[in-house]
Amino acid sequence: MIPILKKGKNKSKASSYRPISLTSSCCKLLERIINKHMHMNLESENIIGNEHAGFRQYKSTEDQTTHPSQVVEDAFQSKKVTFAVFVDLHRAFDKLWKDELLAKMLREKTTGTLFTLSPKTQSIKLIVDDTPTKMEDQHTYLGVTFDQRMTWKQHITSAEATAKRKLNIMRKRAGTKS
Repeated sequence: MIPILKKGKNKSKASSYRPISLTSSCCKLLERIINKHMHMNLESENIIGNEHAGFRQYKSTEDQTTHPSQVVEDAFQSKKVTFAVFVDLHRAFDKLWKDELLAKMLREKTTGTLFTLSPKTQSIKLIVDDTPTKMEDQHTYLGVTFDQRMTWKQHITSAEATAKRKLNIMRKRAGTKS
């Protein structure tokens, strides 16, 4: 195992390193064979839910962002509102202690967004175990920013800023100004 420092990370923190394993070709071949058989079995027996897209053939992040978007759009067409609860599980299971994990998620990692086309301001409180969740006008899920009215303005603005930043880096490397 060889630790490789992640770009722009603190050298003194263990989480700043990416572990790289130099495995033999035989082990890699065996890993591929086992992986293929596991995937075939999981898919043929319908063990993994259809909503799960991670590490599955013909599935992607777009599938995960299209579904909630379609649910909200369908509700808009029916003149209904949709309330979404987002829970950030980033690094949640590193040191799993169920009770503390639940308490921390409720305190810090859970937010709600009310999707509606109504011009009226609606106030909703979601309380779980006597802990109110934080309400937000927008939420970024898998890199896609959903706002209350599904206008996509914030997402487009963010994507445009990212594209401009990357274009400027390419221009600087190419030595051009325009």
